[in-house]
Amino acid sequence: MLTLDEAKEIVGTRGWLSQTPEEFRRAVLGRVALQSFKSGQSIYSIDDPPGGMYGLVSGSVKISVAPGDDVPVLAHIMTPGSWSGYGPAVTGCRRIAGLSAGRNCYALFLPLHAINEIAARDPLTWRYIAGLVLSDLKITLGAMDDLMIRDEFRRMIAVLLRAGGFRHGDGGEKAAL
Repeated sequence: MLTLDEAKEIVGTRGWLSQTPEEFRRAVLGRVALQSFKSGQSIYSIDDPPGGMYGLVSGSVKISVAPGDDVPVLAHIMTPGSWSGYGPAVTGCRRIAGLSAGRNCYALFLPLHAINEIAARDPLTWRYIAGLVLSDLKITLGAMDDLMIRDEFRRMIAVLLRAGGFRHGDGGEKAAL
């Protein structure tokens, strides 16, 4: 059983949050709750109302999108230290992606009201979240680039390398597949 303090240590030293100023990191970690999800369990769905952000602690989380009116498809797999759910916090709009546990996992949940409290005290909060958006844009553009590789063998290798965190200079985080 993972403790809240252990989860905070993992998420505070890996990925986006570890790259933010100490004061902001403490503010976030001081307002999170530890949640567990069983393999296949929905965390949130496309078109759900705005909610908070999730920082993955252990296991893996599948991100699904539904371009246009299509059915949801797997778009990416989160690894520990990854965060998702910031879009509705910034825009107030409904969710445009869905999250589900790829395997049993723990995640830290930062409620929407907590994000707003942090931002009210520190206007740079939005700049830190924008950094997360840009990081995710880099992953998205890399995925698009990978999928445009004509040779199917090279394309498959590129996708697997990206899923494992070894493509486009993203640091080689250990994959949680």
